[in-house]
Amino acid sequence: MKSVISNTRRGNPGDDATKLELLEEPLEFIKEDHMHMRAVCDQIDHIADTPLPKKIEISNVLRALSNEVPLLVKDEEEDLAALILARCTPDDEIEVTLERLHREHLILSEQLPAIRRTLEVLHDAHRRATEQERTELRAFSHQLRQHIIVENALLLPFAKARLTEDDLTTLRNKMITRRIQTMVR
Repeated sequence: MKSVISNTRRGNPGDDATKLELLEEPLEFIKEDHMHMRAVCDQIDHIADTPLPKKIEISNVLRALSNEVPLLVKDEEEDLAALILARCTPDDEIEVTLERLHREHLILSEQLPAIRRTLEVLHDAHRRATEQERTELRAFSHQLRQHIIVENALLLPFAKARLTEDDLTTLRNKMITRRIQTMVR
């Protein structure tokens, strides 16, 4: 499975959502989703810095921010964090990290509507970002990258070390259910 996962981001990494087949291994799916979000951050920076960003590039970022980011946040907030908290020991001191990540999720979620509006304006007007828009877009992508770094460095290693096969099955099933519900809407 590892070779499949490591090959999924070749080509233009920000265009496609993480492949649903990877949900077979939910922690690897989240890790791959993080790689996808990093590619989206690169695209946001490119849009901010390009004299005339391509509409398709903006559309790809808008799709990711509107559909994929909310799913990833729910996966982590509603399911992964609770499972990790239940399995970690007091010596792990995971609560501080989970609280930090929760605050960051709130901040990023609050910023998303404004970032999407900016991208929609750039798309519809087919123009370059203003200096303020560039600053806001770059700040958002930087903050999202930093958040992903913490999750990859702290949260996922604890999940791999502590979660049981039953926990991973629960996580996988909830992630699949969430995506099915999103497709039905």
